[in-house]
Amino acid sequence: GMRCAACAWLLERHLAAQPGVASVSVSLGSERAEVGWHEAGTKLSDVLAEVARLGYGARPYRPDWSEQARLD
Repeated sequence: GMRCAACAWLLERHLAAQPGVASVSVSLGSERAEVGWHEAGTKLSDVLAEVARLGYGARPYRPDWSEQARLD
């Protein structure tokens, strides 16, 4: 659902400010975010919930899902 560089910037800034998140890199071109977090500080579900709270969809990256999405 990212449409512009401001979307990527917003996601990066917001996620980076979350407790337990160590690093964030969002690519507008691939519509992917790479997030590093400390499992003791947060859970993947918390990170995904924050993305949803901003109005974007997210799911863990799995190459087989990506390939299937291109075929659909």
